[in-house]
Amino acid sequence: MAAMIMDTHLVVKMDLTFSGWTTQRQRSNVMLRIIDGQVSRIRIKDGQLSRLRIKDGQLSRLRIKDGQLSRLRTEEGQLSRLRIKDGQLSRLRIKDRQLSRLRIKDGQMSRLRTEEGQLSRLRIKDGQMSRLRTEEGQLSRLRIKDSQLSRLRTEEGQLSRLRIKDGQLSRLRIKDGQLRRLRIEDGQLSRLRTEEGQLSRLRIKDGQMSRLRTEEGQLSRLRIKDSQLSRLRTEEGQLSRLRIKDGQLSRLRIKDGQLSRLRTEDGQLSRLRTEEGQLSRLSIKDGQLSRLRIKDGQMSRLRIKNGQWSRLSSKDSQLSLG
Repeated sequence: MAAMIMDTHLVVKMDLTFSGWTTQRQRSNVMLRIIDGQVSRIRIKDGQLSRLRIKDGQLSRLRIKDGQLSRLRTEEGQLSRLRIKDGQLSRLRIKDRQLSRLRIKDGQMSRLRTEEGQLSRLRIKDGQMSRLRTEEGQLSRLRIKDSQLSRLRTEEGQLSRLRIKDGQLSRLRIKDGQLRRLRIEDGQLSRLRTEEGQLSRLRIKDGQMSRLRTEEGQLSRLRIKDSQLSRLRTEEGQLSRLRIKDGQLSRLRIKDGQLSRLRTEDGQLSRLRTEEGQLSRLSIKDGQLSRLRIKDGQMSRLRIKNGQWSRLSSKDSQLSLG
């Protein structure tokens, strides 16, 4: 079923598909939609107002472009989204009557987000402050770069991580209110780790001390190189291994508090092994005696070459040290 009234400019017809009336004024590009006797959409183009939507009798969406206001959305009669560009304010979102998101660029403030009315994220770049995040009203993360402080993280309101580079302090981690890790390089101290509030690892290089490890508050491993002591290991607080090279003593092992193995070369004695505190093997070369083995307190094998005896076994000759 259709009814038509016509003049030179206006066409009106019943449109059962939309359950309403649609009118089109052909020269001025008008589109009007009516549902249940109420205007729901209007679009006019060259005669301007372009797009408007009404829902439940309230303005729901509006967009105008060259005659400016561009985009607006409401929910339940309240402004929820707005975007304008060259006439500036660009993007705004409101949720539960509170500002939720905002982004403006060349007229500056760029990005802001709130949750339950509290600032949660903020990023501004050339007008500076770049990146900030809060959780439950407390600063959680912050990063600023060229005008400096770069990176900061908190947990439960306490500083947990911090990294700054050219303005120096570079890397710091705190856990449960205690310093956990720290690394600085050109402003020196480089690498530090703690466990349960006690120093556990430390490494510094050109400002020296290079490598240190502790376990349960006791020195466990230590290595320093060019300004010397190089390698040391302890077990249960007692020295167990030590190796130094150009500052000499090279290799030493202690087991159950007793010397177990020792080897030096240019500072001479080379190789010595004990078992249960008694000498069991010894080998020296250019400072002579070369190879000796003792078993159960008795000489078991002996080999000397250029300073002559070459091989002797107490098993064959029944010789003993006693």
